[in-house]
Amino acid sequence: MKPIKHGNAWYTEDAEYGVSARDGRLAIVRGDGSYTHDVDAANADEVARDLAAGVRADSEFDWVDE
Repeated sequence: MKPIKHGNAWYTEDAEYGVSARDGRLAIVRGDGSYTHDVDAANADEVARDLAAGVRADSEFDWVDE
């Protein structure tokens, strides 16, 4: 499914991943509020898009529960 971007987040019918600052650093944030800093700031938007599209898996990253 092709994700749609709204603001700093990418959406599909069953996924939401956004890019925002957490703990003073850029992070990918899931729809459930958990986040990861395991991304390069230059690629964060692309990673969020790929996660929403299912091209990349959540298991590739260490997520911190909010």
